[in-house]
Amino acid sequence: MDFSYLKNKKLLIGVSGSISSVGISSYLLYFRNYFKEVRVILTKSAEDLIPASTVSYFCDKVYTDQKDENGKRYSHVEIGGWADIYCVLPATANILGQASQGAAINLLTTTILAHPHQTLFFPAMNDVMWQKKAVARNIQQLREDDHIVIDPVEIMAFEVSSGKRKLNRAIIPPDKALIEMAEIIETRIEHQVTS
Repeated sequence: MDFSYLKNKKLLIGVSGSISSVGISSYLLYFRNYFKEVRVILTKSAEDLIPASTVSYFCDKVYTDQKDENGKRYSHVEIGGWADIYCVLPATANILGQASQGAAINLLTTTILAHPHQTLFFPAMNDVMWQKKAVARNIQQLREDDHIVIDPVEIMAFEVSSGKRKLNRAIIPPDKALIEMAEIIETRIEHQVTS
């Protein structure tokens, strides 16, 4: 596939507090090969797992719920307007619930509301959570609101909370995630041409 049209596009990734966020560096390195610029929003829970100073090595800029170097809060309107595409990767059950209700609880969720396009969600959670009716309901609502939710893949993985190997729902690999992003941009370009 030719992804050259992504070279002038700006990617924003919201990272929530799933244990899979510790692997975000491999996704960021992969995406940086294709996009003009990659920026990240970290929730407080994500920061507890992987510090902003570490994430900053793999992207162009990191935003947190803390104040910037000038003592000001980051502007969700500015950040949301900057991005050509906004992905939440990984998206926890908590973030899916907040976003489905239009809640503006932190910088990540507030930016979803301030982003002019649909947001792309890549859920990651244990299988018990994934099977809950509330999670299915929240995903259905997000899709009805024109957001895109990419179903996770089933894997056997070590579950930190239980200390056991269990069935979990993981984010699709970076190359497949890129295809999902590219399809959104392609559809948007086609729509602009025909309108």
